[in-house]
Amino acid sequence: MVWVLITGATSGIGGACAEHLTRHGFGVIACGRNREALRRLEDFGRAEGRSLSTIVLDVTSREQITLAAERARELTAGRGIDVLVNSAGVGQTGFLANLTVEQLEQQFEVNLFGVHAMTVALLPQLVDRKGLVINVG
Repeated sequence: MVWVLITGATSGIGGACAEHLTRHGFGVIACGRNREALRRLEDFGRAEGRSLSTIVLDVTSREQITLAAERARELTAGRGIDVLVNSAGVGQTGFLANLTVEQLEQQFEVNLFGVHAMTVALLPQLVDRKGLVINVG
């Protein structure tokens, strides 16, 4: 089985990817901050009779990222993941002059540093599996 870990899987593109890949027989590890949305994904996986696991994950937390990488290894029975989909993201809208530094810092924390930290944390598994990284931007 090909195992895919998806960040930002509780809505939008990440959620659609999790459902689509589950339907098509991939092992999916869906990650996100919204516990209720993760429960709905677990229910979806059970209803489809497929392997869909979830991990509560905030990509701005290095501790949570480390734990998620360890949990991914466990969920794949030690194999590791084949594909990382970095789909977690936030966007700020409006005039640049009206955005606060804190808003911009949050965007960079999730969209840049979170992608980097997830990729680095899962790189050993990806290298072992000759896997790939997909960054949604």
